[in-house]
Amino acid sequence: YISNINTTFIFQTNKDAENGKVILVDIENHLKEFSDGNSIARKLNGSFSSVEVVPEEKLKVLSRVGLVNQNYVLLVYIDEVKHSLELVDLKNTTQKTMFPLPPGTISSLSGAKKNSTEIFFRHSSYISPGTIYKCDLSTGQFDCEVGFVKLPLA
Repeated sequence: YISNINTTFIFQTNKDAENGKVILVDIENHLKEFSDGNSIARKLNGSFSSVEVVPEEKLKVLSRVGLVNQNYVLLVYIDEVKHSLELVDLKNTTQKTMFPLPPGTISSLSGAKKNSTEIFFRHSSYISPGTIYKCDLSTGQFDCEVGFVKLPLA
């Protein structure tokens, strides 16, 4: 479970996807109201179907997923010997925004929460002890700073 938007739940799974994928499950049609005499409650009924929003990548393994800025999925992949960072809009899942990282590891990630428009992550490698990035995702693009100096990201 990653997060939910109302009755739509977002999951990272490896079911039928060895390298991982992201699916949506909408439970709205499976909620049934019932009464025990004193109160009315909703109960889940039936089986669920899912919608694949981020398909499995054959050459990359999905490592971490977070929902940010209400409608964007933040993806951390293990891509050969390095990490890669991508952003996918749930309204237009065919468009991915990739963050240009040199070879290395994303060793920590914070702020990847449903209502958050900012994330922080640490990137390090064998030749770099680590750089902390602060990224504003309010536009659906990576608008990032290092040491609070704005980075020109193509």
